[in-house]
Amino acid sequence: MTQSKFQSVRKAEELSFKELVPWMLVALLMALAPYLYGWLSAPEGTTFTGALVNQDDLSTYLSAIRQGENGRFLFHFTFSPEPWEPRFMLFPYSLLGRVSRLLGGSTLFWFHLARFAALSFTLVCALFWARIMLPGSRAMQRTGW
Repeated sequence: MTQSKFQSVRKAEELSFKELVPWMLVALLMALAPYLYGWLSAPEGTTFTGALVNQDDLSTYLSAIRQGENGRFLFHFTFSPEPWEPRFMLFPYSLLGRVSRLLGGSTLFWFHLARFAALSFTLVCALFWARIMLPGSRAMQRTGW
């Protein structure tokens, strides 16, 4: 298969994935660092829950993961005294619970692994966005990324 001269020049001017891997790793480590610090610096006899902000949301997500581990796909909101009809919501977390059930590990581990994977996916999508929106300029693509 032959490439035209234009295609090879354009490809040479695009920002490459290999070029961004070190920066992606830096971004991932920066995102992980506060959670790692919280986990390592928890006082004796206490446990870091894994939430830096919005503890209520984390509790709901972990609850959905636990319910998925128990085989439920309909989410039941357990933090309310009012009657609650189970609903099909928070499906990615229920699905994560199913995976957790198969592979083992804590719900908090799986939550943070999914958060890490989502950030990695977002960084790769940002690369493709920069290539599409800023064609032919490696410097502009790097800036856009």
